[in-house]
Amino acid sequence: MHSLVFFLGLLWGAVGATAAERYVVVESRPLTLRAEERAQVFRAIADGLRATGREVAGTQVDGECTTPACWMDAAAAAKATDILVVAGSSERFGWTISLEHRNAAGSLVCRSSYDCKSCPFVPVIDGARLVVQKMLNLAPAEKYVATKMPPLPAIPPRAPPVVAALLDDAEKSFRENRIEEAVKSARAAVRAGGGTRARLVEGRILFGAERLEESEAAFAAILQLTPDNEEAAMWLEKLRAR
Repeated sequence: MHSLVFFLGLLWGAVGATAAERYVVVESRPLTLRAEERAQVFRAIADGLRATGREVAGTQVDGECTTPACWMDAAAAAKATDILVVAGSSERFGWTISLEHRNAAGSLVCRSSYDCKSCPFVPVIDGARLVVQKMLNLAPAEKYVATKMPPLPAIPPRAPPVVAALLDDAEKSFRENRIEEAVKSARAAVRAGGGTRARLVEGRILFGAERLEESEAAFAAILQLTPDNEEAAMWLEKLRAR
């Protein structure tokens, strides 16, 4: 379910930390996460740096230091030898955390990403911590090409207004790791006439909760009704390959 993916540059140096490595953590753009989620992600990234023997010399993650010139100024002010640039975003049911390792002069050393297309927020914390450790301790790996999830289809025009509210509740509960509530809301939306959109939401939530047989049944039901649904076919292929 979770994929650790790497795109590491050609400027890779010797593997392994030295006592002199001091990192400043910055953003390439403000993370599109809620304030408490942002704080947890940056704590996890700092923990990942320390776990590899690096020192966290400082952070500049107020959303205002998003350019290379500012990153280099922050590194100089913190007397850092290296810069870790963080970017991240959330989709309706998934997350992406991207990292760039740069030297104090701003030159790119390597890139890495954590990509989870269907999971609540809790696993993202472990993913952020782990991707830092992997990026700094592993040799260059394969090129990563990001995959985009297709947009969810529209709610059927004749569906009652309660469907949209139920799907919003399902998404919010899932992000907050309240899985049973999320499943209940998604299934209520299906019963209320939410159509393919509601069934896709149900399938994604069940997949993210590791309830794979139920997830497979949800996506299979979609294909029985709409055989050309690409997203349901993709998830069903993923499930049957496990």
